[in-house]
Amino acid sequence: MHFGIIYDSPWVKSYADLAMGAAKLEGAIPVDRKALDGTEHWAMIRYATDDGYINAGIAIFYSPEPGLIWIDFLYVAPDFRRRGIATRLIEGIRQQAKADGYLRYGLGTLPGNYPMLSLIGRCGGLKVDAGRSSREGVYFFESFGPPRKKAVKFQTRADRDRVRQKRGESRKQQLVEVRRQIKRFKDGADPASCMQAIVDVTLNAGGQN
Repeated sequence: MHFGIIYDSPWVKSYADLAMGAAKLEGAIPVDRKALDGTEHWAMIRYATDDGYINAGIAIFYSPEPGLIWIDFLYVAPDFRRRGIATRLIEGIRQQAKADGYLRYGLGTLPGNYPMLSLIGRCGGLKVDAGRSSREGVYFFESFGPPRKKAVKFQTRADRDRVRQKRGESRKQQLVEVRRQIKRFKDGADPASCMQAIVDVTLNAGGQN
């Protein structure tokens, strides 16, 4: 994973602008989302090819207030989706923020962007900020506390396979529930109840990782 500042890397700025345009067309970010001003930081995952490099995914982040790292934009190229790229970008920024002494990090998404909500749930640790969230966006934060306990090591391959199968089935059920709540939201159901149901199911997904 590579890190840098936008104004130091004009080629990254060009790629980020293209990625933002694609994300707007996909409905992943608002069409009136402001352009980058160059002071933001970036994280990128690239792969070497015979002709040079190919960009798999990019994340833009900055510090809007002391002690906070905010992931402002995240995009994975279509050919590289469902390969864990977005998760690696978020975790990479999280670890960098923690190592640099920041107190927390966060990100937000549109209420109808259920792939992003599902991704946030899988990351774990992020909690919804009900006070800031609304019909325009759902916001998540994680405060860095004491180290977590080490995960239990499974003793046999059969144990690991059973846990992985259970997680896969659980995630399918969670995705179905997220889609159901989005349909209720579009049909005029109470936004707060729909949002809370989405938050609950995505955070439960994170807790099982």
